Amino acid sequence: MHCDVVVIGAGAAGLSLAWRLLRPPPGVDAPSVVLVDAPPGPLRPPPRTWCYWEQGPGDYDAWLTASWNGLR
Repeated sequence: MHCDVVVIGAGAAGLSLAWRLLRPPPGVDAPSVVLVDAPPGPLRPPPRTWCYWEQGPGDYDAWLTASWNGLR
């Protein structure tokens, strides 16, 4: 198998990097990307959450599982 980029880890950083690589600017070819993550089992790290703040609707709204209007 040949690929241009291997991304190790499917956490927030790895998935964000893969997403960016596969959506290049107009006129630029996307590289072939392989995403490698640990298989299920005792050595896999526990699930984590991550968050972001933005005003108004955004690209990730369909993926939201929770949201808050403010932080105190």
